[in-house]
Amino acid sequence: MDARPFLLLSALIAASILPSCAKEDDGPASDEPATIAFRSDSGYVHTSGTYDAGDTLHVEVTVTKGSEDLRTFFVERRYDNNDAVRFDSVPIDGSPFHYDTVMVLRAQAGTEKWTFIGEEEGGDRSLRSLTITTQ
Repeated sequence: MDARPFLLLSALIAASILPSCAKEDDGPASDEPATIAFRSDSGYVHTSGTYDAGDTLHVEVTVTKGSEDLRTFFVERRYDNNDAVRFDSVPIDGSPFHYDTVMVLRAQAGTEKWTFIGEEEGGDRSLRSLTITTQ
């Protein structure tokens, strides 16, 4: 006697009775990063560019939360290809968060990279940079 039909019927019955082990679909992942935008009105710097050494540049940054709440805002500056130096750290108490500053450029030719960083409660960071060439 061939046992294959019996085994097949037993497997079908077991599959219909046993609970499924497949994970329930929770929908699309909702891990959206924070966004950082520069104010682009007249008088504000919002793109990288070349400026005179010693100039002062007005910058306003807006950080908007993604999936997680925002925790801290950082500003770092790097001269030429040297290490970045953090010179400002501000706790974020809501979204959107606005940071307004005047960047004073150094009095010599070179490159300055200003990086604006929004850190979320989970530790993820979003950033935007301006690279300023001084002459």
